[in-house]
Amino acid sequence: MAQTYADLLPGDFARLRRAEQPAVAAELAARMGGPGNDHEHWLAEDADGIAAVAETGPGPLEWEIENGYPAPPVPLQLIKLYAVRRAHGTGVGQALFDAALGPRAAYLWIFDGNSRALAFYRRNGFRPDGFTAVSGPGWGESLMLRLARASTVTA
Repeated sequence: MAQTYADLLPGDFARLRRAEQPAVAAELAARMGGPGNDHEHWLAEDADGIAAVAETGPGPLEWEIENGYPAPPVPLQLIKLYAVRRAHGTGVGQALFDAALGPRAAYLWIFDGNSRALAFYRRNGFRPDGFTAVSGPGWGESLMLRLARASTVTA
């Protein structure tokens, strides 16, 4: 994740994320194994280790509600899809995206200026829904865009 945002967020972002890793790993383990878990997780590995991760779940998430954001246009959120730099262009991100969402309607957030992500999600049918927000201080108080798509299943 730190690699993904190195050019978009403040220089101390990577340091802060590394400091949070033990707590994030514990939270993820609890969510993955807990009863009534309504989030799904995917992991792609290559010979060098973890290459990409994805998570979906129902939206809006707690932080969206706490900030009073308008309801998302669809109930499913792609919460995360990260590929390490060595996996960029290999198709692993697309494969994980396809496994996580398939043709389902969903929404997601990206940072403004993340042209690689915007191009990827546009290829997969996502468009800005007109709502923007500013991330929290841990994410550099950066402008975010909400993207959404309807189901891609055709009758």
